[in-house]
Amino acid sequence: MPDFSEQLEKMLEALHGFKRLTIVTHDHPDPDALASAVGLRHLLHVTSQVSCSIAFGGTVGRPENRALVRMMKLPAFNPKALVPTEARAFALVDTQPRVGNNSLPETALPRVVIDHHPLRRQTKQVPFHDIRIDYGATATLVSDYLVAARAPIDGRLATALCYAISSETQNLGREAAPADIAAYTRLFPIANKRELAKLVTPKRPRAFYRDVARALHHGFLYRNVIGTWLAAVDHPDIVPQLADFLLRHERVSWSIGLGYYGPRLHLSIRTTQTQAHCHRMIRELVGKSGKAGGHGMIAGGFIDCGELEPADKKQLAEGVLLKFLGMVGHKGVETLPPLLPAKPPEQVAESAAAES
Repeated sequence: MPDFSEQLEKMLEALHGFKRLTIVTHDHPDPDALASAVGLRHLLHVTSQVSCSIAFGGTVGRPENRALVRMMKLPAFNPKALVPTEARAFALVDTQPRVGNNSLPETALPRVVIDHHPLRRQTKQVPFHDIRIDYGATATLVSDYLVAARAPIDGRLATALCYAISSETQNLGREAAPADIAAYTRLFPIANKRELAKLVTPKRPRAFYRDVARALHHGFLYRNVIGTWLAAVDHPDIVPQLADFLLRHERVSWSIGLGYYGPRLHLSIRTTQTQAHCHRMIRELVGKSGKAGGHGMIAGGFIDCGELEPADKKQLAEGVLLKFLGMVGHKGVETLPPLLPAKPPEQVAESAAAES
């Protein structure tokens, strides 16, 4: 493993001569991306004279993520921060160049990339890149740099990094490496437990329960696979949230969530199988019409589909779900068995009581 002190020197060398740095996350950032960006900003504040700002595209819709933005007091996005200039450098965290899920201009080559997803070809051209696929979270990687720099970590930053690592690895139970466990153990005593609890269990708007109800209505269950699709969502964050929620079903080892946001169909795959290759599967699902990425047990992406009529949206979503069933070993399935029976709630309750 490369020494983080040496890596830090190389990072600072890549930024030499630049007065400003814009740290860019993937669009619709999750806790890992947000905390990593804040951590890198703090690292460079301590170790350099570069003035840092944070930028991302899309929305922050998930209540946990919105709570994290409020706690870290992240300013509103300024589009000017993404305009390339001779004095401004760019850094990418939790994403890589030209993967289609970030708002970095196509003409801008970042000076720094820090990520834990598989190395992309374009990233090799970046002056400094640290890609560690054996890490469960980018926030772990950033926290290791903070330790190497002996940078002070206050309660707020420790809380953000702790929550990011926990969220990305499902409480250290999904693809968590020894480095993730060590970082979390190191940060937790410093974290603000009250603020951490607010991030883990935020208040949810009424729209969340509406989306859950719709997801259950459109859900299917076939052997060890569960999934759903929504004709429209208020923000793409709800799609992975639903995939995580559905995977808790006692009978399943695979889940998939789909949701339309604007002209795109967003996809999220989850599994409990530790030897899976979700990142490869989702790239096959989106094909040349979209972008995707992820890890072995978790992946997300989107399909550009333009403006579709409701019937066409349903047909496309069901086609993706049936293809996914075939990819996980259930070929030849022609219809999606509904997750819930098509009965009024009162009749469902009566049937359940009779069966028990």
